[in-house]
Amino acid sequence: MNNALLLLVFAVFLIFAPYDHKYIGKTCFLAGLGIWLLINILKYKQKFYREIIPHNALNKPLLIFGIACLFSIIASLNPYHSQSVFVERYLMYAGIFWIAVGLASGSKKNLYILAGALLVSSLIFGLGAAWDYYYFRYIAKTPGMYERIWTVFDKIIPYYGFPLYLTYFLPVNFIIAVFAKNKWLKVFCSINAVLLFLCCIWNFTRAAWISISLSLLLSAFLKNKKIGLIIALSLASVIILGALFSKPVVKERIRSIPNPYEWSFRMPLYKSSLSIWKDYPVFGAGIGMLEDLLRSAKYKLPENYPIPKGLTLHAHNTYLELGAETGILGFLSFIFIFAVFFRKALRLISYPGSNLSPDYHAIFLGLFSSIIAILIFALSSSIITVGVNNSLYFWLLLGIATSLFSHSNSKL
Repeated sequence: MNNALLLLVFAVFLIFAPYDHKYIGKTCFLAGLGIWLLINILKYKQKFYREIIPHNALNKPLLIFGIACLFSIIASLNPYHSQSVFVERYLMYAGIFWIAVGLASGSKKNLYILAGALLVSSLIFGLGAAWDYYYFRYIAKTPGMYERIWTVFDKIIPYYGFPLYLTYFLPVNFIIAVFAKNKWLKVFCSINAVLLFLCCIWNFTRAAWISISLSLLLSAFLKNKKIGLIIALSLASVIILGALFSKPVVKERIRSIPNPYEWSFRMPLYKSSLSIWKDYPVFGAGIGMLEDLLRSAKYKLPENYPIPKGLTLHAHNTYLELGAETGILGFLSFIFIFAVFFRKALRLISYPGSNLSPDYHAIFLGLFSSIIAILIFALSSSIITVGVNNSLYFWLLLGIATSLFSHSNSKL
């Protein structure tokens, strides 16, 4: 019963988080944490604390990253602010990751329910965006609303997060549609993938194009080289056709992909972040300090920078921001988390074991693909370690994917 309530909380989060700024994320996390503590108290009594953090492959890398964050807080230009950000963000991310691991590891049924909620969320997102495109183009005839789609059922995704959630949703649906054996699951995910692919075209965000394409290629080649080659040829055809026949604004965005100086005014942010990292190389300037330093005389952006200073809170590159705030220790320990995940994932993909069905493997490969896509997307956006809903989404999916390591009988 308690597991059912916790599953409901996480399903609500997966479905509704894209449309809210932060409150549903914090509410679902706090509710989930309370239920998780209650489950462990009822199950383990006085020793409940032993199972609050479930055993998993990423615990040691997370601990190392946590120690690096501690050093960054101690050496911070404002230790009080840094510890506050660490508690409000980083501990929340770790908490939802551990709860997801424990919940999905305990039952294959739980895993299916969580994966199902993600796929339903994808369908709602794709249908809503497709409806808005049709409505604003053919019924309301409002060019400003359909020329570059940003809404789902007339709801603007907060923080321009439309392409971010495309990056969450499209890879997992596409990969499951290709590799799952259950025909209904394949059909459902195929419909989602088509809708989301159209949304990706209508939104034409370069970071989404690149991250989704690379993640699909990597995942497919790891599983089946022939399918990977077919996907590569298909993507190449889409790019060529887009470059030849799409509207001018799309052609221009395709042309500008190799030139970082045309990526929506990001280069001044990158240069300032690198300067901060250079000045605080080992421990960084402190968690959460980039926002203040970007307004200081030494690191401030050019006077003609077109975006208001009040909106330049982050580096638009997760890794540069992490390096500037936590130094080389934080950066390398953060990368180590995903190096371990990738190593475990590669073994599971290559040697899947005999106790997991093909659909289970398809779900894992789909989650793996979405995680890789977000890690690539993070090169052009501050996510994973910033914000509430969008980053909690990532750590929840990472926890679900990590739980599958415990379901496999292959030697990982």
